[in-house]
Amino acid sequence: MIPSAGIYFSKAIFVPSISAYTKVTSATSTIPSYTPGKDLSWQFNLQRIWERIIHGKDVLDQNHKINASAGLPPREFLYEETSHCSPEDRYFTSSAVFPSLPLTINWLRDCVRENPSLRLQVLVTGSLHLVGDVLKLLRR
Repeated sequence: MIPSAGIYFSKAIFVPSISAYTKVTSATSTIPSYTPGKDLSWQFNLQRIWERIIHGKDVLDQNHKINASAGLPPREFLYEETSHCSPEDRYFTSSAVFPSLPLTINWLRDCVRENPSLRLQVLVTGSLHLVGDVLKLLRR
């Protein structure tokens, strides 16, 4: 969020960058939909910092992590106000950690299919590999 510049983010989704691209010519590579046992500690750390920025205080401690294999957030995650936060439920309305990029893209597509009036603007940050993977998944 950069209110002085008129830029607002209502949600943040943190995803590990697991690219299948190792060469420029590997456009036919497949992107793994899920890598069991992937260390998501960096994504949870980013989530903790994001929640601190949004809520002005720590709402997560170092050990408060959502179990990524337990499932994805409910679709209502996209509709709820960021001012609501429910750490007791291990659910945060302003951020989420997803175990993989393909699961994230599929989840977002399912949300839009379920609610066709929903309009999303997505900002992808990270490596060029991550941006390339997003573009590749969007073309599917």
